[in-house]
Amino acid sequence: MDPLLGGVVLGLSVAAPPGPNAALCMAETLAGGRGAGLRAGCGVASAHALYATLALVGAGRASEWITREARAVRLLAGLVLVGLALRLELTRGRPRSPSSRVFAITLGLGLVNPLTLLYFSAAVALGVLPTGAGPLVVAGVFAGSAAWWAVLATAVAGLGRRLDDRRLAWANRAAALTIAGFGGIAIATVLT
Repeated sequence: MDPLLGGVVLGLSVAAPPGPNAALCMAETLAGGRGAGLRAGCGVASAHALYATLALVGAGRASEWITREARAVRLLAGLVLVGLALRLELTRGRPRSPSSRVFAITLGLGLVNPLTLLYFSAAVALGVLPTGAGPLVVAGVFAGSAAWWAVLATAVAGLGRRLDDRRLAWANRAAALTIAGFGGIAIATVLT
């Protein structure tokens, strides 16, 4: 398979499963429009590209560090998710100015997800992520992941235009509960 196309497929496959980044991307899109959702998605896509790069260059040390510090990483991610959920819950209706920090937030959340690095490390070990075509594969991973987030942000923005303030408040509440749930699960795995 062409390295660029293979990277696109990997990027799509790592981005598409629902999780806290998807909930955050949807919430940011509802709050600030398609542009806010795209910024959120580009943060996640950048984290995916970085982890693909680490996997390709032999991130044995990074994998060891993440494994060794997994409890602290999960606790940090869980606390950040709960904080984001509280921020979202306290926001009523459509905020006047969406968070300009959303790229950094989703990049950070993507980077504290140890499963992403393990996913790409496994892809290298299985030969799905060919080490010889590094830059093309990484570009493909970013493009595939970013394409997923663009589709999601566009779809949610279209839906958001049809929501009145009451339904928007319920959508924000559902997103906040989803994000808080993922945060709670991350914290619970540390405490048990």
